Amino acid sequence: KAKPTWKQYEQEIAAHFRTAYPTATVRHNVHLMGAHSMKPRQIDVLIEAGSAEFPIRIVVEARNKGRKLDVIAVDAFLTLLKDVQAHVGVMVCPFGYTRAAINQARNNDRDIYLEVLDLADLMDWQGPTAIPYSRGNGVSLIAPLGWVVDGSRQPGTLARLYERGRTQDQAIERGEFMYINFWTKADGTSDIPSLLDHQRQYLEKTPGALIEIADGINGRYKTRVRIFSRADHPEFCEITGFVEYDDFILIDRKSVV
Repeated sequence: KAKPTWKQYEQEIAAHFRTAYPTATVRHNVHLMGAHSMKPRQIDVLIEAGSAEFPIRIVVEARNKGRKLDVIAVDAFLTLLKDVQAHVGVMVCPFGYTRAAINQARNNDRDIYLEVLDLADLMDWQGPTAIPYSRGNGVSLIAPLGWVVDGSRQPGTLARLYERGRTQDQAIERGEFMYINFWTKADGTSDIPSLLDHQRQYLEKTPGALIEIADGINGRYKTRVRIFSRADHPEFCEITGFVEYDDFILIDRKSVV
């Protein structure tokens, strides 16, 4: 099979992100005016999502120059992100990267994920999306950039989300871990408020329990966020999101210890 040209490489990557993030706008070979340089900056793949009030801009750089990514390339990419006011940067390269490049990417004031993938790997990228289901109910779930959905069967959860390249145990140890469950509607718990009241009954039995309920994101579905902490263990915090569908309530929970 012939080696793809740089243009084909970028197009394949753009196609991947269109599939992985169907609600976002994904464009290939875009030029944006730099806020600081005041000149057009070329973007390999631009992903835009969110609302007018809270827009999200993700810049993807496809490197296919036959060598590892080095710290100079990462420095240039970080400058580009700042100039075009991007929130997240993703560098994709089939040849790997140097240790200095990794250190520079992980120790900066912006989110930047270094993905080392060839085109075949990119198409088989482990778990960017999944469809958790239970008792006839299901949702289309998209992992945040740099994370994966682990849909392997495990007691107590339908799916787990954590940073790509880590194991589930490593993610839990770092406190960067979420899991998904469904609550099937029934008499007495047919909406989010009644489910929150039901769960409050046993949460309040925890010594030092502190419970705060906040509104979620305004949209098509009703949402709420619960923050559960303990006065006797200030380092503990459990954040749970609730999304109400017709027949069930999705529960997305993250614990930090």
